[in-house]
Amino acid sequence: MRAYGIEFKEGPDGFGVYASKDVEPLRRARVIMEIPLELMLTVSQKLPWMFFPDIVPVGHPIFDIINSTDPETDWDLRLACLLLYAFDREDNFWQLYGDFLPSADECPSLLLASEEELSELQNPNLASTMREQQCRALEFWEKTWHSGVPLKIKRLARDPERFIWALSMAQSRCIGMQMRIGALVQDANMLIPYADMLNHSFEPNCFFHWRFKDRMLEVMINAGKRIKKGDEMTVNYMSGQQNDLLMQRYGFSSPVNPWDVIQFSGNARIHLDSFLSVFNISGLPEEYYHNTGRLSIVI
Repeated sequence: MRAYGIEFKEGPDGFGVYASKDVEPLRRARVIMEIPLELMLTVSQKLPWMFFPDIVPVGHPIFDIINSTDPETDWDLRLACLLLYAFDREDNFWQLYGDFLPSADECPSLLLASEEELSELQNPNLASTMREQQCRALEFWEKTWHSGVPLKIKRLARDPERFIWALSMAQSRCIGMQMRIGALVQDANMLIPYADMLNHSFEPNCFFHWRFKDRMLEVMINAGKRIKKGDEMTVNYMSGQQNDLLMQRYGFSSPVNPWDVIQFSGNARIHLDSFLSVFNISGLPEEYYHNTGRLSIVI
């Protein structure tokens, strides 16, 4: 892994990536981080399940567990199982990188929230969804980590709390993107060390790029972006999504989310500022009012 002009440190929103020097705007995107495929954990998004790097030995029961998941909906369960297996694999990089991951007490994921915490959510639909997600995780653990399971599986998650923590890591740190390896092009769900330290912004200054010639993920500064020393380097986790989905996946919401508040019955989406402008609506959230545009005539 190589990093250029950045530093990892604690910030106001937790651990993050910050510029260690000024960066003048350029016509082309500038690389600030390179992470090789060998350090990642990846699972293909569609059958047949493929892993790069392929750390799962032929015949290992963890593959049977991954293969038992629903191909359409259980991407997070597959990634959580692979993460737990990587922690158990001797000399695997993730045994060391696991020290940088937040503990169950530090992780903001609502998967780890207590019933009391869920009852305090202002969105009852979100609370109900998270209860269903917690039940789903518990049922999967009970089905998979039963009394007759081999020791090599049992030690990966001896209690449901361990599995639910791994699932929260998979959901909140997964990067979904298309990668090319040789002639193979596929969409994959990926856990990428160091890149997962970049925090979210709706106006990010960085983006991810797959460099296929040497199987490397690049974190790049957007072209034309001026960076000052101390600025936080950010990416957009989920473009065009409302706060309830951000809360469900990552455990945070944002008052400046331009895609929030306005809900449509169909699949249409419109930027909040555009909607307010077209319909002549003014004010702050929770205090919107229609601007009639009445003029005072002075004679």
